Amino acid sequence: MAKATNCELEGGTVYIKDALRLRDEAVKRRRPYPGFSCVECGELVQPHNKSTTGAGPHFEHRRGTKSPNCSRRTD
Repeated sequence: MAKATNCELEGGTVYIKDALRLRDEAVKRRRPYPGFSCVECGELVQPHNKSTTGAGPHFEHRRGTKSPNCSRRTD
């Protein structure tokens, strides 16, 4: 299954490495979570580090989003 490695943030493209950094900085500084969105459907996504099952760093749709037909959805 394809994994998303880029998203949109404030009208621009953000790749996973930068998104992970932005996420970690927001948490560290107690700032609002960045509003990452899917480039295909526009729903909210969140970045994930490399997993223990072998999946590389990627974006996943956030729980509660309503885009079941998006090709970038992993659930």
